[in-house]
Amino acid sequence: AIKENALFFINKNIEIETNLKPFSVISDERWIYYIFGQILNNSSKYTPEGGTLTITTKEEKQAYYIMIKDNGIGISKEDLSRIFNKGFTGKNGKVGTKSTGMGLYYAKKMADKLSIGIEVDSVEGEYTEFHIIFYKLSDYYKVENEAINN
Repeated sequence: AIKENALFFINKNIEIETNLKPFSVISDERWIYYIFGQILNNSSKYTPEGGTLTITTKEEKQAYYIMIKDNGIGISKEDLSRIFNKGFTGKNGKVGTKSTGMGLYYAKKMADKLSIGIEVDSVEGEYTEFHIIFYKLSDYYKVENEAINN
C-alpha cells in the first residue's frame, strides 16, 4: 500500500518514518490492503509538502496495533466522529482535493466484517492518527456465523 501511494509522497516530498515490529495475523489480504491504501491515500492528500508520515506498531495483551500518523491539516472536532459515514467529506474534502466520502466508509465496513478495529484521533492543524487494531482473541463464532449468513 505504501508503494502504491509512493508517487504521491515523493511528489510532495513527504518523509515516511517507520518503527515496525513484525507480527502475524490471519485475515483477508485484499481487504486489509484496501484499508491501509485508503488511509495512506488520505494522508498523502492532506499532508503538506515536506510533511512526515509515521507508521509504528505495538503489541498489548489483547491486540496488535498499527498506527499511521501524519502531520497534516488534521480533522476538525465536529467532523471527527463522522469520517466513516457514507458520503461524508467534511470541510477538508471540499478544499483542494477530490473526495467522494466513500473510501473511509468502505474501509470501516471492511474492518467491521473482519472484526478489526479502526479508530482515528486528530487535532485540526496538527495531525491525524489512525489505529488499526488486530484483536488476539476474536469472537470466532460471530465471524463464522456472519460468513455463513452472507
